[in-house]
Amino acid sequence: MTVLIMADLEGISGVYTREQVLPSQSRFNEGRKFLTKDINVCAAALKAAGVDKVYVRDCHGGSYALLWDEVSEDVDLVISGLLRDERFPFIDEIDAVILFGYHAMAGTAKGLLEHTFSSMSVQNYYLNGEQVGEIAFDAAILGEYETPVIMVSGDTNVCKEAKEFLPWVATAEVKACIAWARDFCRPIRRRSVFLPPFAKRWITSRQGSASFIRSRLPSLCAWSSPSAISFRSFFSAPI
Repeated sequence: MTVLIMADLEGISGVYTREQVLPSQSRFNEGRKFLTKDINVCAAALKAAGVDKVYVRDCHGGSYALLWDEVSEDVDLVISGLLRDERFPFIDEIDAVILFGYHAMAGTAKGLLEHTFSSMSVQNYYLNGEQVGEIAFDAAILGEYETPVIMVSGDTNVCKEAKEFLPWVATAEVKACIAWARDFCRPIRRRSVFLPPFAKRWITSRQGSASFIRSRLPSLCAWSSPSAISFRSFFSAPI
């Protein structure tokens, strides 16, 4: 079994300010270090649960956040760099996906560093008339390939958003948000935080059949149907 960790930065343990997520800011290397440490913990937990291979995709900004030389040996492949329209490379090799360190969608009340893909230009995205963020957007793409999202990690709002769109998914809440750039962060590095019971059950039972995935993705599979999809976007700046 191969699991892909789609790694963003805003929802990582210890990250709470834009200074930690933008390359031009003074604390960006601190954010990169926190990201790499959390990925290493998650990868170790996956291997302990019986996963054969762990792939990591650095999907923050221009894919420049991960500290490649500090990634543990539990990670089998690191995917970096801008890949244009290919959101999920090696998708044919992947059995399940973890949306790791994600942030809440644009407009979320008290959302920690909330935005949808671009805080500079995107105001809202809608799929089939429903406002969505990056969690639902990525899950919808994966639904096209019948590849399940088995876990989402991030702050309080991220876990709530994940449950709204993916009621079955396991969530790992690593911090509690109280404002756009303030949170209560739990200094936790335990493996159990990054491998909740549902994700572990899915991995150990290897329920990767298409019928299982379809039963868990009723609404997202509808989104992935070319005859059913509707997409609208609102921008806050010219593109």
